[in-house]
Amino acid sequence: MTLIYFRFYAFANIVASALSILSLIVVLLMGRKAVHSAHYFGLFLHDLIVTILLMAGLGAAMGIAYVGKYGNSRSGWMPICEHFGKFCNRGVVSSVLGFMGFFVYLFLTIISANQARKIQA
Repeated sequence: MTLIYFRFYAFANIVASALSILSLIVVLLMGRKAVHSAHYFGLFLHDLIVTILLMAGLGAAMGIAYVGKYGNSRSGWMPICEHFGKFCNRGVVSSVLGFMGFFVYLFLTIISANQARKIQA
């Protein structure tokens, strides 16, 4: 059951990476030629969707990581990090890198929303 959440986290990061590469290609092809508010709004929506996707993946992974670290006595799940320390350490590193990516996309979302607002004003 817990493998599903880690798969979702991995696939969320894969999709976010693919969308980031696609966005980079679009921005490079678009260049500075056409500065239209619709382009900035499209980038804002893209950044917002990727930010939400990363946040959902992190939420799923962190929920299972918490149960793995501390267990859940009501459901009978015992902590496993004392037995599989290497796995849990890799999970911590993955979560830290995931949060860094999330905050980068949050910052990009704020920037693109600000640019779209400036163009329309």
